[in-house]
Amino acid sequence: MTKKGLFLLFLGAFLLPPPAHARTWLVSKTDPRGVQSFNNLDAASLQPGDTVVVRTGVYKETLNAIQGIRYLARGEVFVDHISIDNVYGVTIDGFRQDTRNEVKGIGLSIFDAKQIKVRNCRIRGYEGGVSISRSSGVELDKVFIDDSPRGLAIYFSDNVKFERSLIGNPFPDLTDNNGAIGIEVSSSKNLVFDHNTVVGNG
Repeated sequence: MTKKGLFLLFLGAFLLPPPAHARTWLVSKTDPRGVQSFNNLDAASLQPGDTVVVRTGVYKETLNAIQGIRYLARGEVFVDHISIDNVYGVTIDGFRQDTRNEVKGIGLSIFDAKQIKVRNCRIRGYEGGVSISRSSGVELDKVFIDDSPRGLAIYFSDNVKFERSLIGNPFPDLTDNNGAIGIEVSSSKNLVFDHNTVVGNG
């Protein structure tokens, strides 16, 4: 095994402890066993390998991902923004984002991050649906991006997979689409786009 391979093996063992040590945390608007906001989670107690389960509700806040944590939405869970910034080994599964006719920045942002999985998410009405920048090992699976002038943007990143997903911009003029861009790529490599649908974009 190469020195790089040994280093990655050590890094993975250090950041992601065995499942036997993992804990599950609850965010819920109604269940007293959990906390009502992401901001109320005890970030110092969360450890890589832990899972945060989020129950049905509208959370008017940003989910700021913590290193090595799985975030699982159970039911219809709406958040304003998801930020995955300078972390490793994060999973985001089942969340919904909808500006409800109010255009707001980037829905889901991944910056300077590694080994990120985003699954079964819906993002609607943002200026940019998903932005990936200076990151590697990012997997997006079954992600629905709708009514965003820029669906998916990938900058200075590598080893990104975008699979079984949909990007749609239902603008009335399909010949121009007000400058809508489904997928934009710049200075990136080793990208995989497989079994996706992109409609209504320029």
